[in-house]
Amino acid sequence: ANSLLYYYLDNARNEWISTTAGVSKLAAATRIINTWREVLPGITAADELVSVQKGADQHIYVAAFGTGRVYRIDPLSGKAGTLLADRLPDTWCVSGFGNEMVFTGSSLFITRYNTLTGNYTQSGFLKKYFPASDVIILAFRQQNGDEWYSGNNGGGLVRISARDGSIHHYRKDGPAG
Repeated sequence: ANSLLYYYLDNARNEWISTTAGVSKLAAATRIINTWREVLPGITAADELVSVQKGADQHIYVAAFGTGRVYRIDPLSGKAGTLLADRLPDTWCVSGFGNEMVFTGSSLFITRYNTLTGNYTQSGFLKKYFPASDVIILAFRQQNGDEWYSGNNGGGLVRISARDGSIHHYRKDGPAG
């Protein structure tokens, strides 16, 4: 059986879909479908492809859930490769933050990859806010530039204000951030 895992609509109105069978792009202009599975290095039939995102470098980034592998697909050439697995968590979430892709998952570290320079940076600042969490489930940048992160096991939400860099922690039973 083939299941839909993630859907992404890029600025050119191309539809990117990850399923248990691979990643596909339905081109808006031509309605031609391109599919990537066999060209993804190290992919297995059990891998679930999640969090399809387009980077500032125009490549598509796709995480193989729970494997530590993130694929980088060049939509023009059709070629695919992987990012450095030793620099990434077992990724649950890939989010575009300007020139950077932000990866979160099975650690309390956030990994940022600058798609234009190829540089990686990591930060563990969320440990302080999510002491019972072992997974950062979500990273999201709001239109106003605020960054949001959520942790499992009651970790709640953390918001970093784009205006002044202040950090606000929201919990179910805690004080307002």
